[in-house]
Amino acid sequence: MNNPFNPQHEDPQPRQDRWLVLAAIGIMVMAAAIELWRSSKNRLLRVPQNVTPPAPLTVVDAPITQQRPAAPMPPQSQFFQPPPAAPVPPPTLGSLLSSSEDARKSKQTERPALPTIKFSDRWFIYLLMVIAVVALLLNTPAPYSIYLIVALIIAASAWAIGQRVTPEGVVIEDGLTLPDAPIVRKVRTFSRTRILTLALYAVEIAAICVAGAWVTENYLRNNPQERITGGEEEWITSSSYFAAKALHEYGYIPLWDPFWEYGRPLIENPVSFITNPFSFIPSVLYGGTQGIKISAAVTVILAGIGGWVLAYSLGLGTLGRVLLAMLLIGKGGMIGMMREGYFQLGGSQAYIPWVMAGMLLTMRTRSRWPIVLTAVSFTLLFFAGNLWFTLPTLILMGLLALSHAFMGDNTERRARLQRLIFAGVLTVTLSMVVLLPAGLNFNRIGNHPEENGGGWYADMGDIFRTYTEPLVDIHMPNETISTWGFFGHIYIAYVTPVWLVILLFLLLPPALRMLYRPALRDEWRIWAVGIIMIAFCTLWGAGRLGLLYEIIPPLRQWRFVGRALAVAAFWIAVLIAMRADGLWRALLPAPSGEKVTAGGRFALRGALALGLA
Repeated sequence: MNNPFNPQHEDPQPRQDRWLVLAAIGIMVMAAAIELWRSSKNRLLRVPQNVTPPAPLTVVDAPITQQRPAAPMPPQSQFFQPPPAAPVPPPTLGSLLSSSEDARKSKQTERPALPTIKFSDRWFIYLLMVIAVVALLLNTPAPYSIYLIVALIIAASAWAIGQRVTPEGVVIEDGLTLPDAPIVRKVRTFSRTRILTLALYAVEIAAICVAGAWVTENYLRNNPQERITGGEEEWITSSSYFAAKALHEYGYIPLWDPFWEYGRPLIENPVSFITNPFSFIPSVLYGGTQGIKISAAVTVILAGIGGWVLAYSLGLGTLGRVLLAMLLIGKGGMIGMMREGYFQLGGSQAYIPWVMAGMLLTMRTRSRWPIVLTAVSFTLLFFAGNLWFTLPTLILMGLLALSHAFMGDNTERRARLQRLIFAGVLTVTLSMVVLLPAGLNFNRIGNHPEENGGGWYADMGDIFRTYTEPLVDIHMPNETISTWGFFGHIYIAYVTPVWLVILLFLLLPPALRMLYRPALRDEWRIWAVGIIMIAFCTLWGAGRLGLLYEIIPPLRQWRFVGRALAVAAFWIAVLIAMRADGLWRALLPAPSGEKVTAGGRFALRGALALGLA
């Protein structure tokens, strides 16, 4: 049997039939294009050729509200005569369209109707496109396949959203449209505005993806001789190696890993991450050595996009969305843990902004998809291969729910509670494949030696410096640990330079109303949760929660308490993005009544943009 860690096994030679596969892709794309071209003939409504089109219609805004002059009062002798006929209601755009539609239906028997595209034909087209995309991805070398996946996701999302907001053209008869109708002009104006907004979103997400790929360019190198460093990287990621090798050689993924000491479960294992598609699929496509590196790059990009989604849920503008995404991409806690080989610990942090965004949208909107987003993102966090960050995320979710518990009337509170319960039930259901066996067999697998006291007792001044300095010496009672030394990676929490904090919170304090315009009216709820989480996680990471570790015995499983600083750094990034966005809104061009301060605001806005760049 070949060695699963053999680089030659992980980087097979290109197959000779690649040109045949590309030719098949071209044929399938051409077939799908032909089917779509044939079905596009049904989009316009037609009438028989022998029907004379009516005169051009003059359409005004609907409904027409112009009042007619009141009729004169009839004389006394006419009181007992039949009442006059009721006035004819004014025509509307809907009545004009419906009358034209009735005329078309009454004459449609004069010639056969055009063939319509069937439901099965649509699925045939979709199947051809899926096969073509999968074949193209399988034959595209890394890292170009990752760029292709990102481009396809962005294009598909933009197309799907555009289908919902772009109105179809209104055609009454052959050659007759409504180009001058005010209601049509309003719809088209809204459509153009929406398209520009979607284009802006696409540019922002593309910039985030490029930044994430640039940060992780060393991981995207197609060199099978290089792997992620770290003394424990091999055994931590061994489940992905074995599952990918078994799938290639035997055609299935076994439930048991016999090569680990006396054997262990392969799927029902808290350390295994093969149930997470973002962590495991690259290993299936490119092998364990190269796949793990690609997965690390994908999770970093995913963290950046999650920051963008979180900023969007907070109502932030372009500056806030892009700034939060960039801060989460460069956050030291995630990159530092991956650098030392703790792939699961670093990758699991990528799903925290997704969970928070889903929670906010679940509580503040009535849509259904935020419930699914919350459940799926937390399940992916649970399937990331390490359970450490599930507890801080649960605390975060609880504080957010508590901060919004008394918002609105009783009906809104009841509806919000029902949505949260449904999201929790869906999350537990999705996580049950690992949650149930891990909970029943926790003493045999997934269990660690308990933490003594509250963890390593570190100096608070050094802990605060880790948020603004990448290289810090952590002083403890018996030793000093450097953040770039052995075990120092758990204290890497760098998120922003200190000058940015001084600028946003001291030199330009948010207490001044002219320097802060929040995106949400009740933004204080987010600020309160953020400040509490930063204080709590800072004390946790400094080893100051010894009393809780004594009172709650299961909490002792959360060892190496310095990892909690990564959660505090996440919240610091969120508050910085909110503060910068509020300052940017305050420095917008002043209204006409405040033109005196417009020049100063413009200068401050330019200075802020230059400093952030």
